[in-house]
Amino acid sequence: GTPKPQLSFSDVELGYMLTSMMEYATNHVGNPVDEKCEFENKLAYFEYKDEILEIFEVYGQGTESWFSKPSDDTIDKLNNTAYGVYLIQFDDFINYTKNNDSKSEKLSPSSTILNDITGGYTVGRGSK
Repeated sequence: GTPKPQLSFSDVELGYMLTSMMEYATNHVGNPVDEKCEFENKLAYFEYKDEILEIFEVYGQGTESWFSKPSDDTIDKLNNTAYGVYLIQFDDFINYTKNNDSKSEKLSPSSTILNDITGGYTVGRGSK
């Protein structure tokens, strides 16, 4: 078969994506927090093809966010308790984003990345 293209994002693109995902989580299911973290923070959980991804956002003198793999304990909680209300299907997020993009005239940078990730392809990166 042909090798799949490797995805690589700039920090800016990744930032847009994390922000979009966190906003979606905040608006649709709310956000739990990591009690052990000394800074103000919020979490989001996305599931894609049986893989669960955690997005962590911390506020201090700026906002830092990153992806990580949740602990087995957290995955267990998401799958087997009411905590699971925080688990978002990545596909739902993609569909929501695509629908919003088709409503607005201009495409956001994050939609280009999402297209890449979800198998769509986009030609060109310039702004219109």
